[in-house]
Amino acid sequence: MERIARIGLMVLVAVLIFCGTALAEKQDKQRKILNGDTLWGIAQEEYGKGHVWEIIADANKITDPRKLRVGSIITVPDIRYMPMDYKNPGADKYTGTLDQALDLLDYPEEIKNILKDKVKKKDFENSRISHGDNFAMVFGKNIVRSTVTAAWGDPQRNLLAERYTAIIGGMEYTLKYVVWCGNWCRYPDKKISVPILEPKLAPKPTMVKKPFVYIPPEKRKLAIEHEPIVGAYMWKNNLARGWGGYAEYMAWLRKASLSGYTNGWSPGIGLYAMYSEGDSLNSSGYHWLERGLGPEIGIKYIAAGEKPWQWQGKLRLVWEETKGSNSLGYAMEQDNVKLGFYTEYARKESEKWIWGTTAEAWYALDRDINSTWSGDKPSRRMNLLFYLFAQRKLSDDWQLRGAGGIFHQRWDHMTGLRAQLEARYKETLMFGSWISFFPFGLSSAYDGYSASDLTTIGGFVRLELGGIFREWDRNSRMSRVRKADEKWLESL
Repeated sequence: MERIARIGLMVLVAVLIFCGTALAEKQDKQRKILNGDTLWGIAQEEYGKGHVWEIIADANKITDPRKLRVGSIITVPDIRYMPMDYKNPGADKYTGTLDQALDLLDYPEEIKNILKDKVKKKDFENSRISHGDNFAMVFGKNIVRSTVTAAWGDPQRNLLAERYTAIIGGMEYTLKYVVWCGNWCRYPDKKISVPILEPKLAPKPTMVKKPFVYIPPEKRKLAIEHEPIVGAYMWKNNLARGWGGYAEYMAWLRKASLSGYTNGWSPGIGLYAMYSEGDSLNSSGYHWLERGLGPEIGIKYIAAGEKPWQWQGKLRLVWEETKGSNSLGYAMEQDNVKLGFYTEYARKESEKWIWGTTAEAWYALDRDINSTWSGDKPSRRMNLLFYLFAQRKLSDDWQLRGAGGIFHQRWDHMTGLRAQLEARYKETLMFGSWISFFPFGLSSAYDGYSASDLTTIGGFVRLELGGIFREWDRNSRMSRVRKADEKWLESL
């Protein structure tokens, strides 16, 4: 009877340990519905993921999410305690630091220090995450779930993991790092008994088995990050109109680990091309065309932390050809060698906001003109554009960027202000509109024209395909890791 009581007590202790293993007490929130609120927006604000709005709907018995009563109070459940089936390893890779993960998983301070030291020294055992395992896990950027069940499609499939342990006061604490998806998880703490030392009469014969050593696929210390960009634009004012496009390709030399590119400095080399043409709206019907092509080099730095940031600079050398003619018989051709510089700084201030600056400048190194007018001089193909921008995250897919700055065109001495509004879809498709206004410092060619005549409006669209290539590279790298995992697990 006494033995049964002891067993029951041990089971009770184990249950209490598991229930309190990952987090402190539950903290649901109360929130008032404001005008314009949606469940998607509330979930995005509270959880960082709008598509989990059903959690709020279920907790408040909301049958129609389109009919929210302004002023009513709803409960926002503590998502940490919502049971979760772990179905898609790698879908939401943890991006925070180890210190943040240990805090989120609520390890005691002394245990944190031991685990951090072991992770630093790579003092781990090869382990696995099996179908049906229960644990707490961190996801994305500082998100933790306390009740997670491994429940992917194939029950026979296991995931390779690094297992770190710390033992203090008769308790064993376990931290696992899932190599496949890059997430940290805390397994239930275990109470262990201290073995009683007995005198050994004679050593018992043992069979020595050579341990299997897992060797992951070769780590690429350096990798190429492909970044193609293409764009098009059009514009109009009271004097002229035009359109154009550009294309750019950069190959960045990046340091890479099994889970993706690492932070730090990266050099790059690439190619830049541009094309534009336009027409004046006066009686002469002047038409012009510009096209250019040339190499570019670049360097960028990416920094992690609470407020990650990145900077990049690109230097371009472009051979440009300009042609122009009108209905009065005038025609010209001008060749330029232009040096261009582009730079961008962006800083993530919070989960919602990014801010930064961009600047672009062109300088003509050499100019040569062939014209039907003997007094014609080469145009000074120089210009400058400087922006400050702020970008807000609207959902997992959409962001909105507003920018404002100053521009200068050397060929007609025009200086003015410019504002731009840009919608960004998955950081891949960008489109929007811009306006240039308050021109001053004009050349004599604009005598008799007002500022409103030179106020210019335009639209643009751009595809930045670097993210697609990065995702493809990450998936192919993770595929190699998964195959190595399966081979290793089969050998155990």
